[in-house]
Amino acid sequence: MNRILAARYGGEEFVLFTTESDPKQAIRFTEQVRKKIDQYNTLHEKVTLSAGITTISKPNVLLDDVIEQADKALYHSKNTGRNKVTHYREL
Repeated sequence: MNRILAARYGGEEFVLFTTESDPKQAIRFTEQVRKKIDQYNTLHEKVTLSAGITTISKPNVLLDDVIEQADKALYHSKNTGRNKVTHYREL
């Protein structure tokens, strides 16, 4: 992955911005993070990662539009079983 900027976006929501433009690479990276988090689960505590990804393919896109796409993909991940990664193009 190229450079990454991470920020808290809500109570339990974070955003990652990267210069990576290949959707497959972004999905692979996010899956690796999700699997790492799974390794820390115990019998009594479980932490999962549901993620929504979008990629920008044209210039001058509004940040609100990017967040909206990623959010739709995130809620698809949550509503279809949680602990998964969804790219907006899959919807």
